[in-house]
Amino acid sequence: MVDHMPHAVVGSDFAEKEVGELTDEIYERLGIRIETTELYEDGKRVLVLSVPSRPVGRLLRFEGVPLMRTGESLRAMSDVDIFRILSEQEPDFSAKICEGLTIEDLDKEAIAEMKTQYARKQENPLFQNYPDEQVLSDLDLLKDGK
Repeated sequence: MVDHMPHAVVGSDFAEKEVGELTDEIYERLGIRIETTELYEDGKRVLVLSVPSRPVGRLLRFEGVPLMRTGESLRAMSDVDIFRILSEQEPDFSAKICEGLTIEDLDKEAIAEMKTQYARKQENPLFQNYPDEQVLSDLDLLKDGK
């Protein structure tokens, strides 16, 4: 593809007939599994690499260095960014079921305010009329009555 807009197709013979080896080499070096697709337009080949997002709490390193994208460049990751990523491994207390807690223990005014804010965000005023249990369940805040 041409670097600048309108990104005209120029084609490529990179890794032609070696796509499997390329996928394996990327896995070997980076430890991530990518998907590859070969597209053709007007007889010109485009190799598309689909790279999954970084796993939660895991740094991806290239030659031992954790890298991050800044604009069009790759740079060594800052200590702050490394700490932020490693901190993702901490369990999310808000995702845990609170045993013994029932819907009656929740603040009705807080639920009403949440419904109002969510209705505004979704531009759906009818959302405020839904039963509290349905709203909490739909938002994955209530599971099996807990």
